[in-house]
Amino acid sequence: ARGERIDLVLKAPRIAGRLIRVLGVVLGPERVPVVGAVVCAAAGRFETATAGSYVRPTGTDAEGRFELKEVPAGRDLHLFVETKDHVLAGTDVVPIPADANQLPVIELMLRPTRSCAVVILDKEGTPATGTSTCARLPRGA
Repeated sequence: ARGERIDLVLKAPRIAGRLIRVLGVVLGPERVPVVGAVVCAAAGRFETATAGSYVRPTGTDAEGRFELKEVPAGRDLHLFVETKDHVLAGTDVVPIPADANQLPVIELMLRPTRSCAVVILDKEGTPATGTSTCARLPRGA
């Protein structure tokens, strides 16, 4: 920009439906509320004035409750929840009705996680050092 002033026009694309708040609770084994878990969500491809294809993560309170803001109504909400120590985790897909008056309170159950150790080899069969990887396990694994 040159000078002391610049004129700028920003276009805010519309989405189909409304942005709403979604409430829920995270429970661990024996249905005990989980405090301080991180709740991450995705709702497919969408555009808003504040973000695109992104629902901000949130944490659970002292009673295991959470609130997701700016969730597009009328879509499937994909959820991933994990405790900060990675001991409990869970996933779910929840259909969010287009009518904001019919919103359910989401209840997510976490289960103990598992870990494993593997050696990553390169094409020549040599251990690959300084690399990272991410593994996704099927539901119920």
